[in-house]
Amino acid sequence: TSAVAGLSEERATFQLAHQNIREGQVPDSAVLQALQNYPLKSYLIYLDLRERLALAAPSELAAFFQAYPASFMTDDLRRRYLRQLAKNGDWAGYLAIDDASLTTQEFRCQRLVARGVQQGQASVIEEGLTLWDEGLSWPVTCQLLEAWLMEADVMRPVRVWTRIERLMEKNQSAEASRLAANLGNEALAQVTRWKAARKSPAVFLAQNTTI
Repeated sequence: TSAVAGLSEERATFQLAHQNIREGQVPDSAVLQALQNYPLKSYLIYLDLRERLALAAPSELAAFFQAYPASFMTDDLRRRYLRQLAKNGDWAGYLAIDDASLTTQEFRCQRLVARGVQQGQASVIEEGLTLWDEGLSWPVTCQLLEAWLMEADVMRPVRVWTRIERLMEKNQSAEASRLAANLGNEALAQVTRWKAARKSPAVFLAQNTTI
């Protein structure tokens, strides 16, 4: 029938466009128009945006997010794009497409960095401390929030040590060492000894036991 023939033609067009995207080519408007009613058209647009994310216009991504708000494709693109914006320090752009449904440490702390840059660091200190006290590792893009918290009047060494201990419990020793360095050489040396003890308890005890 004509319907079956039309679907077959659309499928062939989709497969060709899909291959073109994999090869780095952008599907033209005529191809997308030909696939207007094809069920996988949204997936084709998603693949295209994902492949050229660094060059895609914010308006293109915003249009896709609006057209497919409850899609795994929107969720994936939003996460990828937010990471790109955070890496580039585009915090105004970050807030423009951020979504409160992203609740991991990574996106919560980056959200606070974005707000702090745009609205002033004092506006995020309280929420930042709540996140800090959870003792989970932050990406490098959140080091600005960490710096604000370390400079805040409410920050105390005991609070830093509590975070260090929680990081060590989760085997985040590099981040723990970086935090300890803010407390001075003695604190850093203590964390270094702690790392050695965790890595090889028997060797550490043998080297540090006085007969």
